[in-house]
Order: sequence, then structure tokens, then C-alpha cells
Amino acid sequence: MSLLAVTANAVGSISRAESRNELSQALKDAVVGLGFQTYSLAYQRPHALEAVTAPHLTTWPCEQDGASDPASARIRDPLLDYAVTGIKPLIWRSGSWKSLRKDRYFPCPHSFEARAGLIVPLPDRRGRIGAITMLSAQREDYPEEIAEAGRIVALAVLVRAGSLLPAAAAVSPALAGLAKLSPRQIEILDWIAHGKSNSEIALILGLSRRNVTYHVSEILKKLDVTSRTQAVGIYTGR
Repeated sequence: MSLLAVTANAVGSISRAESRNELSQALKDAVVGLGFQTYSLAYQRPHALEAVTAPHLTTWPCEQDGASDPASARIRDPLLDYAVTGIKPLIWRSGSWKSLRKDRYFPCPHSFEARAGLIVPLPDRRGRIGAITMLSAQREDYPEEIAEAGRIVALAVLVRAGSLLPAAAAVSPALAGLAKLSPRQIEILDWIAHGKSNSEIALILGLSRRNVTYHVSEILKKLDVTSRTQAVGIYTGR
């Protein structure tokens, strides 16, 4: 099954979930479909540590470490730091963590012996922090397209969680709009956020300028905005 089909099926299952358990199972199936084994999802948390230690939904096979000082969270772990500072989804590999002292790790990925993972930052306009983190103990070679698919899955979950998780705040229309974007449109929006013109994006992605222009028009329509600047603001949570 193609990645596009996997992503579409995942979003469909998530949108049809009628309970917290069904939503959790749909997300678990989506994570496995993307090639990972376990995940943790949190959003609208006041600081980085809670984005991992106080998840709304999780299948992480380890105890959560909630005893650490929130103020030191970004110092302790690069994964938590990226939940705060990151904009786009990030695929990371265990080799990038090897040079760090173990006491700076968040313990779960280390104890799970994760070989690779995907983190999708999910900030909101009020400065609250969120992220979905998927872990794999089986493989390291993930194509970059997996990162965008993971973001779309995460956004679909946030939209559904607004009505299924009582403690969750309502998802903004802007966030709901992001969930409507296709993987290609997310990719184009990301390049727009990096300051690229339609012509430059067409060259980078091997598309025609007309095709890119069409996608940009669809992005603005789905996000209900009139400018690229507004679209980037929604994408980056600013």
C-alpha cells in the first residue's frame, strides 16, 4: 500500500472514531502503518516536559518520568527541546543521541532502545506546547515523506480529540484547516515557510510552476486565508 493510501486510511479511521478507545486504536494503527511501534501524543501543555510526561494518548511501554524540574526540560533532552523550538516534523536516529550523557535523556526512548523516531511539534498560538512522538526499535531508514504523513495524522487526531477528550480544549478552525491539506500541500507550505517562491518550489519538487500555483491556491482556500504570510502563520503556530 502506498504512503498516500496509508495516510488517507489513517485519517479516515481517526475521523470515524466515536470514543477515546477507538481514537487511541486508530492512532495506534496509523503509527504502525507508518512503520513505528509506539507513540505518545500531548498538546496544549504549558511546558515541554508535559508534552511527553502528561500525554493525552500513548502506547509507550514504560513509566512516565514526571519528577523532573520543568524548567530544566529543554536542557535534559533534545527531543523535548525540539517540541519547543521545532517547526516541521523531524525524523531522528539513535546515533544523534549517542554523544549526550544518559542523564540528559528522557528515559523512555532510551529504555525502549529506540533506533529511530519521529517527532511532530504541535504548538498553538497561545504558546502552549504539544508533540506526537513515534518510536521504532526495528529500523532507522525512514523517507522524509513519513514525517509529513505523521504530521497529517497528528492534526487529524487533534481535530477529533476536540470532541472525544473531555479535558481537551477545542481545536481551532486553523488547526482543522491544516488537517485538510494533502501531503504534497504540507510539503509546499513548508517550503513557503522557508521563504521559497512558487518557481523555486517547482524546481525543488520537480513540478510545473502551474501545478505549484494550483496547490498554493488550494492551501489558502483550505486554511481560509488570503495570503501566504497568513498560511505560514497557521503552519508555524504563530
